[in-house]
Amino acid sequence: MLLNKTLDKFLIPKKEFLIRLIKRGTNLLSIKTILDQVDIENLYQHLLYIEGVKHPLDNPELLDEVANYLRWEMEEFGLETKEHVFRVDGFDFDFRNIEGLIDNGSESEILVTSHYDTMNVSPGVNDNGSGVAGMLEIARILSNAKIKSNIRFIGFTLEECHPTRERIFRKLMMDSKLIDEELRFTSYHTIKLLDKIDELREEAIIQGKSITESWQFAYDIVKNDATKKELQYIESLKKHYANITRMNWIGKTICVGSTSWVKAHRKSLDKIAGVINLEEIGYSTEKKFSQNYPSGIDPKNYSSYKINLEEMKGNFVGIFADKNSSALTQTFCKQCQDECIDLPYHNLEVAMNFEEISLKIIDLLRSDHAPFWREGIPAITVTDTFEFRYPYYHTEADIMDNLNFNFMKKICQATIATLLNLP
Repeated sequence: MLLNKTLDKFLIPKKEFLIRLIKRGTNLLSIKTILDQVDIENLYQHLLYIEGVKHPLDNPELLDEVANYLRWEMEEFGLETKEHVFRVDGFDFDFRNIEGLIDNGSESEILVTSHYDTMNVSPGVNDNGSGVAGMLEIARILSNAKIKSNIRFIGFTLEECHPTRERIFRKLMMDSKLIDEELRFTSYHTIKLLDKIDELREEAIIQGKSITESWQFAYDIVKNDATKKELQYIESLKKHYANITRMNWIGKTICVGSTSWVKAHRKSLDKIAGVINLEEIGYSTEKKFSQNYPSGIDPKNYSSYKINLEEMKGNFVGIFADKNSSALTQTFCKQCQDECIDLPYHNLEVAMNFEEISLKIIDLLRSDHAPFWREGIPAITVTDTFEFRYPYYHTEADIMDNLNFNFMKKICQATIATLLNLP
């Protein structure tokens, strides 16, 4: 009897260990089964449908049609859908953020977001059709999975521009007499002058100058090389941006839809445990020196996985994160290293809040995570890093042929695995 009790003392912990091991193996197997459901064909079909200019001034019809498509697809997956409808001052149009909720009865929720509008010249297959397609595929798969938190999928509109400001800007262009009927500058000198102003303004902003000061800084340097018409146009731009600051440009020039959503849901923001924003997830290249970084970012100072910084290949996923988003970032990075996914990444997590980033690395704010950072909500943007890699950014050449669907698939898998493994 004593011997049996002694054996039980050692066997019971071993049994418990084996049970835990079996459960862990079963869990890993079930997660892999879920990840294997990501279907490239679905990603492609979504992009086929939503490809095209979706802009409030140039093609509001397609903007509305894609909003409808997002709702139809989410309803097809069994999500609870609704629309956040809003207006902007000076523009007679109902804009729609489309939401789909997987309600697991939790008191907290994770947001998975993307924007479905485009620039006025771009079919937007990567920016941001790739993010929208990824969001829909993730929603389809997770609609049948067991997750602790509620998950809310949101397709934001008006990430690219504020339509009223855009309309005023175009009028300034027309009034300048420097463009033709297709909004093309008629002089090479004007194009190079404006490029120089952009460079000088970026230099001023890096130095810590305000947006208004950056315009004056550039103006003082180029004024002797500009024609009378060009000077008048630059002066009009200075006035147009006079009320824009480093703190308010998010919502006043870009990220209008997400900013409006955050304001409308201010009373319930404390329910949001985190945000994963999918922003351009379709372009990857093995070409050396194809990758650049925002001003203020030294890539050597940030953690990475399977990246050769000497070759600077744009073959990884970038992660934008602030100091409040570390736990979410680390979970995402861990999933990328899983052998089932094996996705190279560069974790551009900065130990700053929204205000500090606005002053030091303003490029990190250029997507729909920024309004959440401003509220102190953990949020990451998962991205192929915009024009810092993608040569067709905001152009007519942002088309299907440029996308790497296997790369997109891995990003979807890493996002799903993150959602499944969050505490």
